[in-house]
Amino acid sequence: MKFHQIRIRETENANRLEKLHQSIDNQIKEEMDKMGHLHNMRINAPHRKLMFDGTLILMIDKIKSLELLGLLMTDCIVLLQKQDARYLLKPLADELESTPPKSPVIMLQDLHITLTDKKEKRFFIVNRNPKTAELYELRT
Repeated sequence: MKFHQIRIRETENANRLEKLHQSIDNQIKEEMDKMGHLHNMRINAPHRKLMFDGTLILMIDKIKSLELLGLLMTDCIVLLQKQDARYLLKPLADELESTPPKSPVIMLQDLHITLTDKKEKRFFIVNRNPKTAELYELRT
């Protein structure tokens, strides 16, 4: 029985991933690829599977935040911004761009997570990639 539940969940995740991939705005994705933020990033690549997804809130500063859809994949974390019925795979920044934009893709091999406040469900993700070292403060 457990085997069937796992297979059902994997199939549901694969279908969800395909729908998300179709709803990503490709124009912005191409711009990011030119800027070097992505290296042929296809979230529905055959080697990549969706493990979990859910809403995350990126804390830009003490007052500003940005709501994201977080995708935990087998090899990376993808942070998508929702705009109308489409998802945007673009650098994460506030409207005023008072902070430098962050990459929406973090490879798991470059990842370090630190819990800060269990009560508020707040944590830090550190992208330790030498080219794009960044700190993300997130809430669930």
